[in-house]
Amino acid sequence: MIVGVLPCLIARLDNLGLVGDFVAAFSFAKSQLLVISLYALLIVNAVLLLLLYAKYLFLLIFPVVLMVIFTRLNKDYLLWSKSEPPEISSGIYYGSALFLLAYTAIIVSRDSTCYLTVLTV
Repeated sequence: MIVGVLPCLIARLDNLGLVGDFVAAFSFAKSQLLVISLYALLIVNAVLLLLLYAKYLFLLIFPVVLMVIFTRLNKDYLLWSKSEPPEISSGIYYGSALFLLAYTAIIVSRDSTCYLTVLTV
C-alpha cells in the first residue's frame, strides 16, 4: 500500500515528481504507522475471510472497503500535508475503522452456516 497506492494518490493531489511522491508516501506512512496498519488489516480481513467463507459477500464488501480506505487515505494525506504535526487520530476516526472491521468479520458455525457477527473490542 505504501509503495503502490500512496505515491499514485500523492501524484494526483500534489505532483511532487517521481522521487518526491515516494518520499512523501514514506514520510506519511512513517508518521501514520498505526493508521496504515489498520487499513492493511481491514483489506486482509475483507479479502481472506470473505473469500474463504462467503464468496458472494466478497463482491459486495470488498469494493466498499477499498472505497472507504482510499477516501480516508485521501483525507488523511490532505490533513497531514496542511498541518504540522498532524492531528488525525480521533475517537471517531478509529471508531469508524473498527466498525468497518467488525462488519467484515465472519465466523463459521459447526454446521457450515456463515454468520456476520459484530466483534466487541
